[in-house]
Amino acid sequence: MLAIDDNATALLSAFRHAEKQLGFARVVALTRTARATAGSATSSGFISRGFLSTEAARVFDRPTRWTLGAFWWRPATADRTVFEIGVKDFGQKGVPAAKYLRAEVLGGPRRRKRSEVALSRLMRGTALFAGLLDVRQQ
Repeated sequence: MLAIDDNATALLSAFRHAEKQLGFARVVALTRTARATAGSATSSGFISRGFLSTEAARVFDRPTRWTLGAFWWRPATADRTVFEIGVKDFGQKGVPAAKYLRAEVLGGPRRRKRSEVALSRLMRGTALFAGLLDVRQQ
């Protein structure tokens, strides 16, 4: 007598388990990619440099810790299978990193500092005033 044993239920459960594991592996891979790209802060406050922080250290002359730590990332989760990387757009005391890194990221001229704007206004006013004086003297 010939007997054939059916093992389909065990095979299907193995496929379901593998599918769950693939989803988990995808989330872990995305999170590790985000961490390697943007870096992460540890409990001791040390910022492990990701690719962006390392590149900022290479490109800028004497970058501050604030500049090197200007990148944030949000990990992927099981419900949301994407990660996000961005530049911090808030500053507690000074200029946010997103403002002064904009010229490096997007290209073009950098924004003028407040002192530069004030000096240009002062110099324009002086030039106009000096021009009026010259007209009156003639």
